[in-house]
Amino acid sequence: MATYDALIETSMSGQDFQSAFSLFRDMREARVPDLKGSYLTIMTGLMENHRPELMAAFLDEVVEDPRIEVATHDWNSIIHAFCKARRLEDARRTFRRMMFLQFEPNDQTYLSLINGYVSAEKYFDVMMLWNEVKRKLPVDGQKGIKFDQNLVDAFLYAMVKGGFFDAVMQVVEKSKEMKIFVDKWRYKQAFMETHKKIKIARLRKKNFREMEALIAFKNWAGLNA
Repeated sequence: MATYDALIETSMSGQDFQSAFSLFRDMREARVPDLKGSYLTIMTGLMENHRPELMAAFLDEVVEDPRIEVATHDWNSIIHAFCKARRLEDARRTFRRMMFLQFEPNDQTYLSLINGYVSAEKYFDVMMLWNEVKRKLPVDGQKGIKFDQNLVDAFLYAMVKGGFFDAVMQVVEKSKEMKIFVDKWRYKQAFMETHKKIKIARLRKKNFREMEALIAFKNWAGLNA
């Protein structure tokens, strides 16, 4: 057991990932009862070497082994690494795989995805995430996804930048309902940077609901003064 761990550590520090994977397979086949230490050594080493694609492949191989006890945070670390590397399609694929295998995304999963989408200015994708998250919010004292200031802030900033004011006001209402503090100044700034020249009259012809949401946002953020 200790020999396997030491060999895996040596392989990882020498960036010989294939040998580490091979040793880990041997450990599994030899029915070693405790695999967690070596599993963490491999995942941490791959993360430090910025190899999320190998993390994803490795996790996929071991996900059903009860000795490892894979959980949501394992998937989160891969999604976070892909988003950081701006490999958003890979992040999205990992997210779908995680859901397919019935691991429940949490606030950290969504934060990583939002930050990734914002860095690529994919604001519509953030709005689609909001549609998913709002269905998972706690209702009538029932347990739901953790919805805190960080998540509220990430959603608001992205959707103000994207001009999705109907969704923005839904987040504002939810944060009021859940007594979450919101710093209006930040979104006022985001609006001024992006939508300074937006004309209400032009919106009126195009989409009445969007116009109403924009007016509601401007009133809330103090932009009509």
